[in-house]
This record gives sequence, C-alpha cells and structure tokens, in this order.
Amino acid sequence: VGWHGLGGPKGLFPCCITKPNDTYTPARRRVGITNVAGVLNFSLFLLCLVPSPGVGAWGNKKDHQGGFLIDRSPEYFMPILNYLRHGQLIVNKGLNLLGVLEEAKFFGIDSLIEQLEQLIKNSLPAEDHSPISRKEFVRFLLATPTKSELRCQGLNFRGTDLSRLDLRYINFKMANLSNCNLSHANLCSSNLERADLSGAIVDGANLQGVKMLCSNAEGASLKGCNFEDPSGLKANLEGANLKGVDMEGSQMTGINLRVATLKNAKLKNCNLRGATLAGTDLEVSRPWPSIVNYHPPSHLAPP
Repeated sequence: VGWHGLGGPKGLFPCCITKPNDTYTPARRRVGITNVAGVLNFSLFLLCLVPSPGVGAWGNKKDHQGGFLIDRSPEYFMPILNYLRHGQLIVNKGLNLLGVLEEAKFFGIDSLIEQLEQLIKNSLPAEDHSPISRKEFVRFLLATPTKSELRCQGLNFRGTDLSRLDLRYINFKMANLSNCNLSHANLCSSNLERADLSGAIVDGANLQGVKMLCSNAEGASLKGCNFEDPSGLKANLEGANLKGVDMEGSQMTGINLRVATLKNAKLKNCNLRGATLAGTDLEVSRPWPSIVNYHPPSHLAPP
C-alpha cells in the first residue's frame, strides 16, 4: 500500500491511496471523509491517480459528486493529513496517539507507524523496579487479615529490613530477598520456592515447615534458625543452593536437603536428626565432625 502524488516536501504530496498491481487512470477526484457519529464532515480536493474501478480495500462508496467516501475519524486523520503535507508529525495535546496509530495502519503509512509506535513507547511510565521498603510492606501487612494468604510472588525486597516481622504463610515464591535482613523473623510455613536469598541475614528466624525448594541462599547467614516443627511438618530445602551458608547451631531435625548443595557450608553444632541427605553435596562443609546429632533415617540405619 502506498501514497502517490507530486510536489510538496521531499517530493511527495498526498494525492491518493493506492494498492500494488492496480491499474490507474488520471482524473480529478474529491476524497470525501464522512462524519463520525455526526461530529465532522470535510472533503479534500486532490489531483489523484484513482485505481480502476475503485479504491479497493477502502470500499467503493461515493457521494453525490462522485467522490470516494472513507469512513474514518477526522480527529485522528488530521495529524496524518498534516504529516503528508509537510513531513512532520504534530499531534495536539490530549489526542490519543493510539487512535492516530490505528489510522496510520489503516492507510498503510509505514514511516508514520514507526514514529507513532516509538512515541507511544516513550510516553509510557518507566517501570519501577526499586525494592519495596519496610514501611511500605508493614503497611501492606497491617491492611491484610491474618488468615488471608498474602501473595508476594516475584516481588523485589532486595536489601530491605524485614527483621522480627510475622511473615507466616506468605508466598515469596521467586521473590528477590537478596541481602535482606530477616533475622528473628517468623517465616513458619512460608513459601520461598526459587526465591533469591543470597547474602541474606536470617539468623534466629523461625523456619518451621518452610518451603525453600530450589531457592538460592548462597552466602546467606542462617545461624541459630529453627527448622523443626513439633507437629511434624518438615522443612523442605530440596535442590536448594546453600553454598557457603553459615547454619551454625541451627535446629534441623527432619529437614529435607535432598540434592541440595552445601559446598563450603558451616554446619557446626547443627541438629540433623532424621534429615534427608540423599544426593546432597557436602564437599568441604566444615566442620563436619561437629554435626554430632545427625542420625540417618531408620530405613538407612545399619542393622
């Protein structure tokens, strides 16, 4: 689809709308733009190369003077008309660019489409990726009933102080909690699956029944944490990245560390009674002899 004409800026002046492979005959025609919902009616007298027998994709309706009628919004067409007159895109304040874009697509003006799409993209507000502050999150917590399931999936808490907060049952799946202060927080039964906890401080936190499947806690500090739930609900850290984690003195009875990575982790004085360690990487974890309370599950214990 293209515009054909003579004269004007850049050697082009809009004379008519044409389609490839059409047969054209020169004639003087009036292109009529009909009113939309009675808003406006205006016409353009142009020297046209008119496709024979009609204007094809835009229909063959004519007015009483033989001018082709194109039923489009005059409000959105005006910036296009001016663009074709002088080659500059000028859109009045308050006019929706999406409307002008649809008109440009309708008439097949590729160069204008590119400009409008870029303008629309630039006019959108920038995405806010800044971390959620403690004040914002506490306000959020206070406005939520205690029995409601709070969804914080994928949110950014990087470096935020969440220490000593009641974070029970909250869904932090795939959230960014890197370098957070979660010390002495209550994370009982919270969902930290695939969450980023790298470099976080979680010392003394309550992690009973926590779900940390495939989470990344590399370099985090989990000293003195409690993973043991008296009701029997076991913490699940299957497949977690715990490289270099300091878990000294943590209560980890019954914890699931299957195929987790604890390379160079500090496990001094941990209680791993009944823990699942199948496939766990404990290379150079130190000091391994200090894990005095580890007892394998009954089905793995020697006769």
